[in-house]
Amino acid sequence: PARQPALVFGALWAFAGFHLLFTLFYVKVKFELFLLIWISHFLISIHFLIDLCVSRRFCLLLHQTPSLQTFHKTMATWVPLESNPEVMNQFLAALGVPKKWQIVDVYGTEPDLLAIVPQPILALIMLFPCTDKYEEHVKQQEKELAEKGQEVSKDIYFMKQLIHNACGTIALIHSVANNLDKIELEDGFLKKYLDESKDLTPERRGHLLEDSQSISEVHKVIAQEGQTAPPDDREPVPYHFVALVHNDGALYELDGRKASPIKHGATTPESLLSDASQVAKKYMERDPDNVYFTLVALTAAVE
Repeated sequence: PARQPALVFGALWAFAGFHLLFTLFYVKVKFELFLLIWISHFLISIHFLIDLCVSRRFCLLLHQTPSLQTFHKTMATWVPLESNPEVMNQFLAALGVPKKWQIVDVYGTEPDLLAIVPQPILALIMLFPCTDKYEEHVKQQEKELAEKGQEVSKDIYFMKQLIHNACGTIALIHSVANNLDKIELEDGFLKKYLDESKDLTPERRGHLLEDSQSISEVHKVIAQEGQTAPPDDREPVPYHFVALVHNDGALYELDGRKASPIKHGATTPESLLSDASQVAKKYMERDPDNVYFTLVALTAAVE
């Protein structure tokens, strides 16, 4: 793929060279005829260039790192991970996360339901439907951030989602990667990936995951272990995972589909579950007629 832009521009230069030779050859003929032919070839050249520039293919060649929303057909696709603590724990264990940390269900945002979640909690993960109301919220949020801006901790680990149906895996990676001061990873696929990606941009991290055959294979195997039959990996799944974590005294929403982490104000490790559940509650309130919301948390394993 890296050679394709050179081929396109090479073709343009070859056409320009032919055009120059054509000009030199016809300079001996009658001026009016030469001018007519020269103008026609010039217009053809312009048309050819515009056609290339507006085509998706040319844009793709110029931008080798497309976003999730831009070029769906060019992206790899995985079988979606089920929002099932047992499946997620198998996945984390296979990647090298010690079994002293586990994913558990969070049954609601009310204080009495949050009180039964094992502590300490390292991350809250939301699964929600990608409805029109959600998309409207994302657009409004992007507009506000563009106008007001936000200050994001330099220590936050964030990656872009460049693989269809990989949001569950990315939410788990976000949850673990932002708690490496507490989680001592075993030698394995995830430790290797995080070591290699720590100094990369969010988009390059997304591409590195796309190229990780090891994590892809683990994901593929574990995704078959759910209680429901996994959908075809080519089938669009209208649900999305997002992680909420504490970092440097603030609560961050980490969504690989967005341009950056979203800062939701102050929090502490002790108040993370309560504060993150309020963010989740706002998601539910924006779409009150939809009941397809799920919450799980990365916590200390129950002895």
